[in-house]
Amino acid sequence: MEYQKAQEIVTNNQHLIGKTIKGGIIDELVIHPTEQESYDNFVTSYIQSGNANLSIQPYRNQDVNVFAIIEKGRINAQGIFLHASLDSISTEHEINL
Repeated sequence: MEYQKAQEIVTNNQHLIGKTIKGGIIDELVIHPTEQESYDNFVTSYIQSGNANLSIQPYRNQDVNVFAIIEKGRINAQGIFLHASLDSISTEHEINL
């Protein structure tokens, strides 16, 4: 999807923040590139910076998607990067596309 549409999805689904999924709390909705190499670079940048908006900047003109970050504090504390697609979240919570 285009970056602008992904931004709308993030805005329209802020109600998911604080909800439980996969045994953890959703802390953030993040736009990420879908192409594998770009995705890998995005995740590395996001883990290092903790800033999704900064990390997505180089990929705004690529195909993107949205996922939820679960238990963001575990990234630095335990090196665990938990995330869930909107499709998987939709089995438990309403998603506004």
